Amino acid sequence: MRNAGRVVSQEELLEHVWNEDANLFTHTVKAHINNIRKKLKIAGAGDLISTVKGRGYLL
Repeated sequence: MRNAGRVVSQEELLEHVWNEDANLFTHTVKAHINNIRKKLKIAGAGDLISTVKGRGYLL
């Protein structure tokens, strides 16, 4: 939420959310974003997270 309106890359999310030993080639971020999207949809919040192809995610 602190970065609403700014594209945040997968690498940046890995760096700030997981430790420095996280594998940059993992699908961890994609999986977590997908789960968050599902929960938001169930809660009726709609599509709050957009994917910016080749750059990252945007709130």
